[in-house]
Amino acid sequence: MSKNSTTKQNITSTLSSFTILPDCAFINIEIVCALYGLSRATIWRKVKARTMPQPVKVSERRTAWQIADIRADLAKKFGNTND
Repeated sequence: MSKNSTTKQNITSTLSSFTILPDCAFINIEIVCALYGLSRATIWRKVKARTMPQPVKVSERRTAWQIADIRADLAKKFGNTND
């Protein structure tokens, strides 16, 4: 199985379980891109402009977003559909 195929499966799996993941969990840039429908470059521009949640440096080479922050931002921007 190719790396792209595995990555796409991981993204699909994470997106399908997004609502049941704990708020304290972290997601990577690929998942954030899929949730917002934006490119990596646009995500980073929005982070720099502070118009979306700021990521957390979880290790020397890994940056991720806390799910609670992303959920709150999506609810603010697109409205909470759980009401």
